Amino acid sequence: MKIPVDKIPHAILLVGKKAFSEASAWAYQLVGGDASEGHPDVHIYHPEGKLGMHPIQTVKLVIQELILAPYCAPWKVVIFQEADRMLPPSANALLKVVEEPPARSVIILTTNYPDRILATLRSRCHRFIASGVENEELPLKKEFVNFLAEGDFSFEKLEKVAALCESEEVLEYQGRVTTLFETILFWFRDRAFLEIAKPEQLHFLDYQKELKEAPFFPLEELQKSILQAQVAFERSLKLSLCLERVLGR
Repeated sequence: MKIPVDKIPHAILLVGKKAFSEASAWAYQLVGGDASEGHPDVHIYHPEGKLGMHPIQTVKLVIQELILAPYCAPWKVVIFQEADRMLPPSANALLKVVEEPPARSVIILTTNYPDRILATLRSRCHRFIASGVENEELPLKKEFVNFLAEGDFSFEKLEKVAALCESEEVLEYQGRVTTLFETILFWFRDRAFLEIAKPEQLHFLDYQKELKEAPFFPLEELQKSILQAQVAFERSLKLSLCLERVLGR
């Protein structure tokens, strides 16, 4: 991560598998601190809760923190790990801060999936690529999206999409299932916000026609059912049956 110290952006989007570690190292270098000891002017936020999201309460806390001047360093740095794990209320609240950044502050969004971040928020950030980055998006994600776009949630279809996740490697299998559930969440999140959101706020901008034809699931109920399905999957319930609990309505 090479950023000229005389031209430090107020908002940075750092992309790649090593984005968080590089952002942290750069932040401590900027404030003259040691990562092992922490620093009062470096604030790091991770996804929270059972669904692993950045809640709007966290963003409000960041806003309050950035109003204050740096404690002892020339800059105050805020890092969001996995910044793609935000629903619209959190992302829009953060956008307001990025558009009018407090003096001597830097906000760093780290992610391996930049396309999942609100488009208007991405556009306000200076984008950098972490070292050794490769395209980490699973090729299966496209198939997951196409499955949702078709709108056929019969058990036969659920069996087929579940089969796409299968792998002899346990961690790889779990990663594919996580991506599938995340894709479902963001798909129906787009459906819920389709009527009120601007096109650039949608994750699946190219699927507006299909989204309009998709069923409407209340977002809070959907999040709850996905969480329950994930717990059931972790307890060895067949994946297709877990999907049926979410989509078989």
